[in-house]
Order: sequence, then structure tokens, then C-alpha cells
Amino acid sequence: MTHPSALTESQPTIMKPMLNVFIRNLTFENLTVGGKPVSDSEFFKTNEFVDGLNFVP
Repeated sequence: MTHPSALTESQPTIMKPMLNVFIRNLTFENLTVGGKPVSDSEFFKTNEFVDGLNFVP
């Protein structure tokens, strides 16, 4: 996973695993970025190798 050092709406956080490496069934608990809660996967830019992102308040 990569992310910019200063999160802005113009620079989304990117979850981009390498070829043949998958991110699956990853759970985030109380995820907050820049003082704002993240409650769904729309926050991340993903590709076909990312599946099953879960968010627990």
C-alpha cells in the first residue's frame, strides 16, 4: 500500500499490490485520516488485486 505524505482530495490513497500479490479481507477498525473518519472503500483507489475491504466503526 502506498499513500501520499500529505493526504489531499487531489491525491487519493492508493492500494496497489504487485502482480500476483493480493490484498484480501482487510479490516480497518476506527480508521481516521486527517481527523476525518473513513467508513468505506471509496477512500482508496484500488485495482483488481484488492478485494474484501471491511470497515468497523
